[in-house]
Amino acid sequence: MGSRYRYSNILLYKIKIIREMSKWMTPKYIDLRLYTMYGSHYKSYIIKHPIRFIRDLNRYIEWCINMDKHKGD
Repeated sequence: MGSRYRYSNILLYKIKIIREMSKWMTPKYIDLRLYTMYGSHYKSYIIKHPIRFIRDLNRYIEWCINMDKHKGD
């Protein structure tokens, strides 16, 4: 029960982060980030490698959470 509760808390926190990020992220910013990560054909790359894209997105969100923790230092 404990690990399931912890997992749901982490998931809810990541959803909260995504919601907050969507307030200031513009489509042009998202396009630029994806272009710098995957190159000019990033749309086809994401379609061909959806699991890798989800993993990278998860790592990016975890990085944002980590940076947010250190912001107060």
